[in-house]
Amino acid sequence: MLKDLMVHLDGGADDTHRLGFAEALADRYKAHIGALFVNAYPGFSISADAAGTGAIAMAELVERATAEGDRTEETIRKRLEGLRFPYDLQRIDAVDDQAGYQAARATRHADLFIGLRPSEAAPRWTGLIEAVLFGSGRAVLLAAPERDPGPIKTVVIGWNGSREAARAVAEAMPFLEKAAKVVVVTAEKHPSEDTLDTRLASHLDRHGVKVTLNELRSADPGEAILAEARSSDADLIVAGGYGHSRLREWVLGGVTRTLMEHARTPLLLAH
Repeated sequence: MLKDLMVHLDGGADDTHRLGFAEALADRYKAHIGALFVNAYPGFSISADAAGTGAIAMAELVERATAEGDRTEETIRKRLEGLRFPYDLQRIDAVDDQAGYQAARATRHADLFIGLRPSEAAPRWTGLIEAVLFGSGRAVLLAAPERDPGPIKTVVIGWNGSREAARAVAEAMPFLEKAAKVVVVTAEKHPSEDTLDTRLASHLDRHGVKVTLNELRSADPGEAILAEARSSDADLIVAGGYGHSRLREWVLGGVTRTLMEHARTPLLLAH
């Protein structure tokens, strides 16, 4: 059951979309809304020769960033005052490479993190979303800029029998149990027993979730999932989030990257 939502807000125009999804879920599940404002400072690199002047410049940059954060926080608070639901606001001030880690820690005390799907036009928070996905232990629900908040009636699950896919299904259960239609897509070039296993359907049936199985052979599972979402007019895609850490940054798996970059449907990922 969803009772404690965490929604990322930055004081910009996209907050209307993020908060709209949070409000729709809070209304449906009678949940609390926790707003997360990340005031990310730029990273600093100061040589030994310039330590003195560099420290002064760094202090000035931090002071300006803090003041800007204060103004943004005030904007967010005014927006939150109009909510019909209980809420709180948590602010994180941190340099870029620490902001994601701290956001992930904050999300561990919530049931679900709500953000906006990154795009080429708005890539600023991609690193933050990836840090929360892989570091929080919670599912991430990414609203689609192209889709207004609304009832989640049709859900498409991308299934390959992996641990990540199983976690995504478990995290999505509140949505699955209320959905009118659930389609499980298995899309692999060489399907295995785990991929084609009907035991997932039996498991979901015990939760009162009736599913349709769609087994496809595809060299591009991500695109196959997106195609099913389009043909089913899905309101939500559920999938495992895959990636590995390299030099303190996350490198996304191919399917995860395809879904995050191209989904026009809200996307629930879990790692």
